[in-house]
Amino acid sequence: MVNEGSRHLKRLVNDYESGTSKFDKRGEALFIAYHNNAIVGVCGLNQEPQENKEKVGRARRLYVSSKLRRFGVGQSLMDAVISEARKNFNILSQKSPSS
Repeated sequence: MVNEGSRHLKRLVNDYESGTSKFDKRGEALFIAYHNNAIVGVCGLNQEPQENKEKVGRARRLYVSSKLRRFGVGQSLMDAVISEARKNFNILSQKSPSS
């Protein structure tokens, strides 16, 4: 998956392993999509650190395997993020893909 130009996926793993982002703060979650017992997509929900407010969430590191793009996997992941965000945040932002 990392070879498909998705360096942010590697950053997700590095941030998790280093403790920078473990998706364990209030309202945070990590969603994983599976197909045939294989991970085909991920998307995280974090508190927005730059806002310094707990009521702002951020969708992060959305990734869908190139083989399953255009089949609704990304939409399903974002639907799950939005649904969860509504429980804890007043605003949901999405950081640019370059971050």
